[in-house]
Amino acid sequence: MSSDHRTELGFGTTIGERAEYISGSMAAHALEDSGIPSSGRRLGDLLGAPELAALREDYAAADFPPPDDGWSLDELAWVPCAALAHVLPDFRPTRAAVEQWCTENAEREPHAQRAEAVERATAAAKLRAARAGKVEGTATAVRESFDGDPVPLGVREGSLPPFPVDALPPVYGDMVRATAVAYQVDTAMSGPVALAALAAACGGCVEAVPRPGWEEVTALHVLVAANPSERKSAVVSALSKPLVRAERGLIEAVTPLRADALTRRAIAEKAAEDAAKAAAKHAASAAAYDDASDLIDPVENAVALAQRVETIRVPSVPRLLADDVTPEALGSLLAEHHGRIAIMSAEGGIFATLAGRYSNNVPSLDVWLKGHSGDPIRVDRKGRAPELVDRPALTACLMLQPTILAAIGRNPDFRGRGLLARALFALPASKLGQREADPPPVPEGVAMAYGAALADLARVLREEADDENGPARVKFDADAARDVTALLAEVEPRLIDPSDLGGDMEGWGGKYVGAVVRIAVLLHMAEHGPAGIDQAVTAETFAAARRIGKFFEAHSVAALGGSATAGDTAREKAVLEALRGLHAAAPYQPITRRSLQKDRVIRRMNMTASDLESALGVLADHYVVRCFTVKVGGRDQVNIYLHPDAAS
Repeated sequence: MSSDHRTELGFGTTIGERAEYISGSMAAHALEDSGIPSSGRRLGDLLGAPELAALREDYAAADFPPPDDGWSLDELAWVPCAALAHVLPDFRPTRAAVEQWCTENAEREPHAQRAEAVERATAAAKLRAARAGKVEGTATAVRESFDGDPVPLGVREGSLPPFPVDALPPVYGDMVRATAVAYQVDTAMSGPVALAALAAACGGCVEAVPRPGWEEVTALHVLVAANPSERKSAVVSALSKPLVRAERGLIEAVTPLRADALTRRAIAEKAAEDAAKAAAKHAASAAAYDDASDLIDPVENAVALAQRVETIRVPSVPRLLADDVTPEALGSLLAEHHGRIAIMSAEGGIFATLAGRYSNNVPSLDVWLKGHSGDPIRVDRKGRAPELVDRPALTACLMLQPTILAAIGRNPDFRGRGLLARALFALPASKLGQREADPPPVPEGVAMAYGAALADLARVLREEADDENGPARVKFDADAARDVTALLAEVEPRLIDPSDLGGDMEGWGGKYVGAVVRIAVLLHMAEHGPAGIDQAVTAETFAAARRIGKFFEAHSVAALGGSATAGDTAREKAVLEALRGLHAAAPYQPITRRSLQKDRVIRRMNMTASDLESALGVLADHYVVRCFTVKVGGRDQVNIYLHPDAAS
């Protein structure tokens, strides 16, 4: 900064005027001298470090800071040169003028640019510190040192099969692909959600009958594990929106019928009440004269009117969907809506409810379990009428973070009572860091075709449902029935093989064929619409269902820790157990490899140094641990940090 400039900027002027003069005049000189186009450049790019330092000296010489509406020096460095060129004729690049230019030209204003730069610099500094092994001993700092969230053991990028989109009828397959592109997610997320939406439309209205005496409700429990910021809510919303529209249409259709029934019932209740009072009055009068001969007509009239009240059925307000609901409320919803309801949510909080959040930590799983199997629900509560559901069909589609998936996998009640054995898991690959900034939206024609097909299926099935005789029964043709039998024969020996669908996977494997049968009927209904209830499932449709079943088998085995695809993870699990014990003693502090080697769990496994190194490598690949080599007393020391979400 020249002495002439300092003379011109006397202390009689305001700091805001000095800022305007400095930024405007210096930008003008920089633009004139450099000959560099102003487009895409910032004032800081042109002034350089020395001139910005001179500006800082001038501001430091002032006895007071810039006003709230003035420029800070760091903000001046981010002012677009094109904005300055726009206001240079007046040499007054005020904040308001520059912000107006930024708005008109779709530029981010300097304050936001500066804040973003500071955030990036802070994050980069934390990452450099983490990579150097200098991690602050807090859960947040340790978590930020990792490149991702923990992945279930045995699951590696690309190791799981993709969702077979072409197994779906074209209208549904096109929507699954378009949704995956629009929201930049894996089809292993959008595909299972679309299948769950089909189950929500058909569940409780249609049942599968692969052979006489075997009936499967068409309810599915789909659990999709994905990290935060994976656009789970957007995907669930896009694919379930037709169900919301169908629900609204059903409500509009029943509203006048409901009003009529409510009015008639109110009138009947009033008439019955008046008749009961009249009968009681006659009874009191007759008792005084010891003559009850004239009571027959009043009593019978009161009874008849009371019975008439019970014959007036008031239609309930239709519901297709629910969200976070307690088990008790869920039972009531099923009873009120003929055993049919679907829970579709981008969160997994309902598992905390099932684990006993509202029942003193006593798990309440009966409604959930019976809602999947179709077993009758009988609930008697004090002060309330009994709730009876003969054939429940509860569909669920929940999006879980991997940490919640790991937690529910360790819950002995969820495993022991078969809750997880009923679930179809999906572990979509993350696209974070590779997503397009401006992907094409779902084509209007694709969205309309999908929406019309799904909404029509849900609406017509409910309008034509025979609630007295139960769901429509969809049979399998002879070829499809033979294929079902062949699959049963194929799966049966696998259930006693601990390296396949036996062992930890036995409960899930025992329900695998039934799940494929349910999927086959859903694909059948998706292809034929409501008319599908009068047609048989073909072998071709069952083959498509088997392909989707193989997808869920691989993902569920990985999610539940089975050995079929995960490999033998006993060594890694032992190391993780030891790390959790050491972490509990000193949370979020580095664990040295030497102390880990001395842990009783490691010694009991007779692990060599090579075994331990290999296990740590596998855990690092799954973002469970992070290892840093640091110098201590001139020697290398390996510090191990356990991801906070894997610490329990």
